[in-house]
Amino acid sequence: MADWEALLGLPLDKAVGIVRAWGIEPRVLVTCAPPRKGQEDAEARAGTLRVIRAREGELTVSAFQDGNPRIE
Repeated sequence: MADWEALLGLPLDKAVGIVRAWGIEPRVLVTCAPPRKGQEDAEARAGTLRVIRAREGELTVSAFQDGNPRIE
C-alpha cells in the first residue's frame, strides 16, 4: 500500500521517482502564490518544486526558495 503522506515536502523529482516505483504515473499539478508587486511571474515560480499535497495518483507542488535568504 502506497504511503502518499510520506511524499509531503519532498522535491518533485524524488517524489515522482518513488511513485513510479509503486507502478503509478502521477498527475502533477503546479501551483504558486501570485507574484508580488514588481515581481515577474517567472521569479514567483523560481526555486525547488516540492510536494505540498499528495493523494492517490496526484501530486500538487509549489516552488520553495532554497537556502537561507538572510545569508545569501
